[in-house]
Amino acid sequence: MPNVKCEKYPDMVLSLSDKMIPNVHSENAIGISVHKSADINLLAEIADRFINETGRNVCLLCFNTGLEDDVSVANQVYGIMKNKHMTEIIRYTDINDMLKNIKRCGAILGIRFHSTILAIRMGIAVVPIAYSDKTKNALDEIGYSGKIYDVNNIDTDEVLRSILNAVPYKLDGNIIKSAENHIKRFDEYIKRQC
Repeated sequence: MPNVKCEKYPDMVLSLSDKMIPNVHSENAIGISVHKSADINLLAEIADRFINETGRNVCLLCFNTGLEDDVSVANQVYGIMKNKHMTEIIRYTDINDMLKNIKRCGAILGIRFHSTILAIRMGIAVVPIAYSDKTKNALDEIGYSGKIYDVNNIDTDEVLRSILNAVPYKLDGNIIKSAENHIKRFDEYIKRQC
C-alpha cells in the first residue's frame, strides 16, 4: 500500500467568518434544536420548566425542513407544551435568518450537530445532546470539556440546571484557522477532480 498523506481538520462550520455572525442583541431565550431522535415529551418539559423558572422565551429551531422534517418534531413538542405563548417555532429558510435566530438565544440546547457547532462558533452557551458519535467526536477534537448528554439518557433536572448555568465555550483561534484550511483543502480537491 502506498504512503497516503491524511489530514484531519475540524468541522468546516467552525470557519464561519466573523462578518457572517449577525450583530443581533441576545433576548436570552433558549434555542432548542429539535431532532426526531429526542423524546418530545422531555423536550416539552424542559422548555416549559425553562419558561416557568426564568420567564424567558423558547425558540424551537428546525434545521432540517426536508426529509428528516424537524418542523414536524417541533410541532409535536409545541403541541404538548403549556407555555405556547412564549414559544416560537423557527423554520430554516436560509443561513442568515437561522444565524440571526440563534444569536437571539442566550443558550442552545443542541441536539442537531450543527446547532452545537454554530453556537460554539458564535460564542453562545451550549448544552450538547448527542444522538450520534459525530457530535462527541467533533467536540472532543476542539477540546470541549463540558458535559455532553446522550439523547437516550436525558435527565430533565440535570439538563435544565446545565442550561441555566451554561457559559459560552471559548473557541481557540487556531481551531478556526484549521477549519478554514478544511475549506481550502476541499476546494483544492474539487478543482483537481474537474
